[in-house]
Formats: sequence, C-alpha cells, structure tokens
Amino acid sequence: AEYGSPLPEVKNPKKVRYIVTRFITECFKKEPQLFRFILDITIGHALAATILYREFTNFSGKLDSVAFYFDTRFFLRLLGLEGDQRRTSGEELLKILSGEKAKLRVFELTLQEVNGVLDDCLNKLQRGNIDISTASKAVKHLLRNNKKASDVEQLLLRLPALLEEFNIVTEPLPEYEALKKFQIDENVLYKLIVETYSYLDPSFDEKAKEKTVRRDVDVLSGVYRARRGARPQT
Repeated sequence: AEYGSPLPEVKNPKKVRYIVTRFITECFKKEPQLFRFILDITIGHALAATILYREFTNFSGKLDSVAFYFDTRFFLRLLGLEGDQRRTSGEELLKILSGEKAKLRVFELTLQEVNGVLDDCLNKLQRGNIDISTASKAVKHLLRNNKKASDVEQLLLRLPALLEEFNIVTEPLPEYEALKKFQIDENVLYKLIVETYSYLDPSFDEKAKEKTVRRDVDVLSGVYRARRGARPQT
C-alpha cells in the first residue's frame, strides 16, 4: 500500500449493481455456504479498506447539529414488516445516531402514510381472500409469516412507543409561504421520482401510485425548505 491502494478501482454501473444484488439475494435464500463465502469477502474488503484508509479527519464532524428525517419504508422495517434483520439494522442505526446526539425527526405526513399502510394491512387480513400477486410487500410478509389482524393491531400500538423509545420527534411540513424562496420545482421532482420508480420497476403504475409519489414530493421539498438554502459539505 506504500505506493497506492492494492484495492482495485471498479466501475459500478446500476445494471451491474442490480445483477450482483439479485445474485447475493438468491445465494442468501438458497445457497447458504456460498453466501458465507460472499460474506467473508465483504468483511475482508471492509477491513482492508479501513486499514489502508488514511484520511479519517475528513469524517470527524459531529452530528449534534444534523437532523435525520426518516421515511415510511424505514418505519415499516423498524416494525419488522421486512423481517428481523431489517428491524435489527434499523434499531442499530438509531442507537448509533442517538449516541452521536443527532436529531431524529419524522414529518407528520410520513407517519400518516405509515399508519395508512398498517390500516390497509389490517383491513386486508380482516377481510381475507387476499390476492398475494397484487398485495403490497407488507401484506406479503404478514401472510408468509402467518400473521393475523391482531398482530397488525399490535404494530399500530407499537408505533408511538417506537417514537418515544428512540426520541424521534414528529414535525409538520415546513411552511410554503414563509420559506417560499427555498422552494424547489415540485413538477420536476415529480417527474424525476416517476422516472426512478419506473426504472427500478418496469411494471410501475403511475396512476395507481400517484398518492405515494405526491407524498414523496411533499416530504422531499419539505426537507429543502427546512434546510433554508444550506448545502451539506459531506
């Protein structure tokens, strides 16, 4: 490493990332021995990168003046709706950020969406006869794990406790009129989000997901107003 890093410079286009991710996911599900080899390689690479890294001072900033706003998917994972591993990793992240005295936040609009997802799960499980091919990821997880409507009711009760446990503060969206000079073009953002969803999922139905995209736009534009023109350096 004296004359440069022995780690290879690798280009990382989206298509390659997608293929590698799918491969690793399939190994995790079906090839445990191969997955352990991949895990060893990953840990080895992380250790090598850490040992060879010299410029730690670039990341010595404190987080006590940084606010983190969490989205709907994060809370669904925190509630265990994508498995215990996702839940555990979310809890670990919150503990680390809390230890660094970061400000943990969520917009009221995001919590409304989380509750809406849970209500939808509850209604579907109460009615029964669910078409799993068109069900949401949350509903699929519940069905595959033999969960009942009563389990979803417990999750609805668990959500406020999670906010209190990790000291996550609920906030309204920043005002439009008072902060209009920091407002971004929401039409451009809407189109960008639709393009992103469509790229990630060729079957994405814009009309069916219009409310979801609108919420994304509201939250992201709210973050820009909250920044009041500040530009993060890292």
